[in-house]
Amino acid sequence: MALAATSWTLLQILTSLFGSVALYTIYAAWVVIALWEIIHSEKSTGGRWLWSLIVVLLPIVGPIAYYLFGSSKVPGSFKLGMLLVAPVVTLVVLFGLLTLANNIL
Repeated sequence: MALAATSWTLLQILTSLFGSVALYTIYAAWVVIALWEIIHSEKSTGGRWLWSLIVVLLPIVGPIAYYLFGSSKVPGSFKLGMLLVAPVVTLVVLFGLLTLANNIL
């Protein structure tokens, strides 16, 4: 069975890469900042281990839970930007690029 040939434009390829890289970068920042805070916190060793496991083993939900319910010292405005604004802006830009790519075809 032959596969249908698809021709990708440069814009479609860049849009795909942007969407993947941007969202993974945001997630990686969430995890790194959360783990940095946990490691340097004054909590008991057990509390640090528990939060570390939650952050690492529960993708996306773990870091968000730490920032909302843990003892994060990140200022509220930075949390809002990191947890809400950055992903929303990324998705809006990605949607715009996808719309542009589809209109060019």
